[in-house]
Amino acid sequence: MAEDEVAYCLEEGLLVSAPYDIPSDPGARWVATDEHVPCSHVVCRRCESPVVDVPGFALRAEPSTPSECASIYDAVVAGGDAPSQSPWLTSRLSGATSRVYACRCGAYSVGGTRTLRHHGPDPWTCGGHPV
Repeated sequence: MAEDEVAYCLEEGLLVSAPYDIPSDPGARWVATDEHVPCSHVVCRRCESPVVDVPGFALRAEPSTPSECASIYDAVVAGGDAPSQSPWLTSRLSGATSRVYACRCGAYSVGGTRTLRHHGPDPWTCGGHPV
């Protein structure tokens, strides 16, 4: 997408927990503070990978190495039973209402809503949405 063909979410994007639906429309973006439109196109500026998510899970512990982050990313991308088989993810207790986001170099659990500008991982941002 060329720069003039995209628009970006407020506050660099919004991350949300499991009860919120992430829009399937690639053009949907967060434009008003009185509504919650999760960003469906979060990207990592550090590893340049798309940020993927899985609802209904939380991190058991914070990953501290690149291989641990990659393991979480791979489990989320694989889908199916892979997230529940990952030693890094849990669906117990608050995990059931949380959502895990991951890229190749980081992972983050969200319960509720978090703006990327103020509360999310530093290298993550809205990658832009078609207008």
